[in-house]
Amino acid sequence: MVPLYRYDTRIGALNVGSFTRHTFSQAEKELLIAIGNEVGVVIAKLQADELIRITLKEKETLLKEIHHRVKNNMQVISSLISLQAQQATEPETVEMLKESQSRIRSMALIHEKLYRSDSLAEISFRDYVDSMVDELLGMFNVAPGAITITTDVENVLFGVDTAIPCALIINELVSNSLKHAFPDGAPGEVTIALHQINGTCELTVADNGVGPPPNFDFRATDSLGMQLVTALTNQLDGTITLDRTKGTTFIITFTQAGARIGKSGRE
Repeated sequence: MVPLYRYDTRIGALNVGSFTRHTFSQAEKELLIAIGNEVGVVIAKLQADELIRITLKEKETLLKEIHHRVKNNMQVISSLISLQAQQATEPETVEMLKESQSRIRSMALIHEKLYRSDSLAEISFRDYVDSMVDELLGMFNVAPGAITITTDVENVLFGVDTAIPCALIINELVSNSLKHAFPDGAPGEVTIALHQINGTCELTVADNGVGPPPNFDFRATDSLGMQLVTALTNQLDGTITLDRTKGTTFIITFTQAGARIGKSGRE
């Protein structure tokens, strides 16, 4: 019998027998002890791996619960803001509350996607943008066929630290287009594009509407939305440019080492 040890704790024994009468030599005993030591190491590793799997499973369950609760809490806040907006009488106040509600719902949707994702660390940003477009069209009560939002988003997987700034940037720019680019119910098109080349991501939000006035400087405006877009771009360590050639096109470029293409690639 050779005792098996996990570090300094005996966890079992290796029993070796012979079908014939046999006295184990010292060399055989030493060999069996060496084998027992290796077996003990293997068992210890298996036990440690199982403990890690259990711990990771518990952590995954906890993270899912956290994302779920954050999403639910944000939905509660969104509902409270909606109720407050219904009681407000000044149009400016209603508009401010509506914009705040839109931002909160954009972040809540991130946590919902993470909760439902196979990986709690990252989400498919293409799936997120598609869901976000439906939210914005519903929030701004856009009539069917009046304004078309087209998406050309590569199947990039983003972590939450990148997904939330990008989501809020898209929310602000698309909301701005829906509010100002198509006055008097004019039809139009908004385009959202995201592509990654050699680790550099390029996010484009464009519309073919009336465009901003000639003296418009988005970096020096009093608009909270544009201030947020600029600040969030800085948070991504990115750059932002405005193209007025046709309508309004904002191009945000940033390097994201953690971003990667999803399994299905571009479809």
